[in-house]
Amino acid sequence: MKKLSFLPFMFFVLIQTCFSQEPFSDKKFDFSGLDKFCSLVSILEQDKHPSKYQWECLFNTPGYAALTESEFKKETFILLYNLHLKN
Repeated sequence: MKKLSFLPFMFFVLIQTCFSQEPFSDKKFDFSGLDKFCSLVSILEQDKHPSKYQWECLFNTPGYAALTESEFKKETFILLYNLHLKN
Protein backbone atom coordinates (compact mmCIF):
# COMPACT_ATOMS: atom_id res chain seq x y z
CA MET A 1 0.00 0.00 0.00
CA LYS A 2 2.84 2.38 0.76
CA LYS A 3 4.29 1.84 -2.70
CA LEU A 4 1.05 3.08 -4.25
CA SER A 5 1.22 6.29 -2.25
CA PHE A 6 4.61 6.98 -3.84
CA LEU A 7 3.17 6.88 -7.36
CA PRO A 8 2.22 10.58 -7.51
CA PHE A 9 5.64 11.47 -6.14
CA MET A 10 7.37 9.27 -8.72
CA PHE A 11 5.29 10.86 -11.47
CA PHE A 12 6.56 14.26 -10.35
CA VAL A 13 10.17 13.04 -10.38
CA LEU A 14 9.78 11.53 -13.86
CA ILE A 15 8.24 14.75 -15.18
CA GLN A 16 11.09 16.69 -13.57
CA THR A 17 13.52 14.41 -15.41
CA CYS A 18 11.81 15.06 -18.71
CA PHE A 19 11.86 18.83 -18.33
CA SER A 20 15.41 18.96 -16.98
CA GLN A 21 16.59 18.06 -20.48
CA GLU A 22 16.83 20.73 -23.15
CA PRO A 23 13.55 21.03 -25.07
CA PHE A 24 13.44 19.13 -28.33
CA SER A 25 16.93 17.73 -27.83
CA ASP A 26 18.02 14.43 -29.30
CA LYS A 27 18.60 13.00 -25.83
CA LYS A 28 16.51 10.05 -24.77
CA PHE A 29 14.68 9.95 -21.47
CA ASP A 30 16.61 8.48 -18.57
CA PHE A 31 14.66 6.34 -16.11
CA SER A 32 17.68 5.06 -14.18
CA GLY A 33 16.39 6.79 -11.05
CA LEU A 34 13.36 4.52 -11.03
CA ASP A 35 15.44 1.41 -10.33
CA LYS A 36 17.37 3.18 -7.58
CA PHE A 37 14.12 4.51 -6.11
CA CYS A 38 12.51 1.04 -6.00
CA SER A 39 15.53 -0.51 -4.32
CA LEU A 40 15.55 2.21 -1.65
CA VAL A 41 11.83 1.75 -1.03
CA SER A 42 12.42 -1.99 -0.53
CA ILE A 43 15.13 -1.30 2.03
CA LEU A 44 13.04 1.27 3.90
CA GLU A 45 9.98 -1.00 3.94
CA GLN A 46 12.05 -3.55 5.83
CA ASP A 47 12.74 -0.91 8.52
CA LYS A 48 16.37 -0.74 7.44
CA HIS A 49 18.33 2.33 6.47
CA PRO A 50 19.98 2.72 3.06
CA SER A 51 23.68 3.48 3.16
CA LYS A 52 25.08 6.86 2.20
CA TYR A 53 26.37 5.24 -0.97
CA GLN A 54 22.88 4.00 -1.92
CA TRP A 55 21.43 7.49 -1.42
CA GLU A 56 24.21 9.04 -3.51
CA CYS A 57 23.57 6.53 -6.31
CA LEU A 58 19.96 7.73 -6.37
CA PHE A 59 20.92 11.42 -6.30
CA ASN A 60 23.44 10.91 -9.10
CA THR A 61 20.72 9.89 -11.57
CA PRO A 62 19.65 12.76 -13.88
CA GLY A 63 16.12 13.21 -12.53
CA TYR A 64 17.05 13.20 -8.87
CA ALA A 65 20.12 15.35 -9.54
CA ALA A 66 17.84 17.96 -11.14
CA LEU A 67 15.34 17.63 -8.30
CA THR A 68 17.91 18.09 -5.54
CA GLU A 69 19.55 21.00 -7.37
CA SER A 70 16.35 22.96 -7.85
CA GLU A 71 13.65 21.75 -5.43
CA PHE A 72 14.96 19.90 -2.35
CA LYS A 73 18.17 19.56 -0.41
CA LYS A 74 19.35 15.97 -0.29
CA GLU A 75 18.96 15.88 3.49
CA THR A 76 15.34 17.09 3.24
CA PHE A 77 14.61 14.50 0.59
CA ILE A 78 16.00 11.68 2.76
CA LEU A 79 14.00 12.92 5.74
CA LEU A 80 10.78 12.99 3.68
CA TYR A 81 11.39 9.45 2.41
CA ASN A 82 11.96 8.18 5.92
CA LEU A 83 8.94 9.99 7.39
CA HIS A 84 6.63 8.80 4.66
CA LEU A 85 7.55 5.17 4.97
CA LYS A 86 7.35 5.18 8.77
CA ASN A 87 3.68 6.29 8.70
